[in-house]
Amino acid sequence: LWIGSLAGLETWKVAAGDAGRRRLGAAEGINPGAHVTVLFQDADTTVWAGTHDDGLYRWMPQQRRFANHRNQPSDSHSLADNFVSSIYRDRVGTFWIGTWYAGVSRVDLGSGGFTRIVKVDGAAFISDNKVRAIVDDGAGKLWLATNEGLNRYDPLTGAASVQRRQPANPNSLADDSLNAIARDRRGVVWIGGRSAVTSYDPASGRFTNR
Repeated sequence: LWIGSLAGLETWKVAAGDAGRRRLGAAEGINPGAHVTVLFQDADTTVWAGTHDDGLYRWMPQQRRFANHRNQPSDSHSLADNFVSSIYRDRVGTFWIGTWYAGVSRVDLGSGGFTRIVKVDGAAFISDNKVRAIVDDGAGKLWLATNEGLNRYDPLTGAASVQRRQPANPNSLADDSLNAIARDRRGVVWIGGRSAVTSYDPASGRFTNR
């Protein structure tokens, strides 16, 4: 079991009780006091850890150490922001890293580089650079939960459509500041916001606030 907290990252062999708990640190290539914001285990069982200030860590099982990916101001192909808020692997195996201040970074596992997707005023791109959660739509696009509404992002074109709260329209989001997102087997998208949980059926275009 991997456990991330404000005080760092640890592993726990539950059957061994407290004796099976181990705090990870410099020997494993991670800042021992890293504030871990998100953990993700991919289909290859590789563990990824996003942090508040230390960027993205990827566990390398053979080396028994983490590789650290951080923002490098002089490198436009580095991680966009060291505050990682979400990690997602889509159905074709591409990794997407949501950040708090600099949009989404698409990971190129071959080169170790990152492609940045950010808000551009006046263009049909993502609506906000705070991307708090990511999930696929089942048809090759991504749902992004942001601080400025629900985005449906097309990786092929780079364009995004945006759903926002419309105070006079009950068939809209409960609020624009979104924290969590999931898609069920029917394709209905469930969105957690500050004031409510909203379900959205893309087939009918219907929002239901709960």
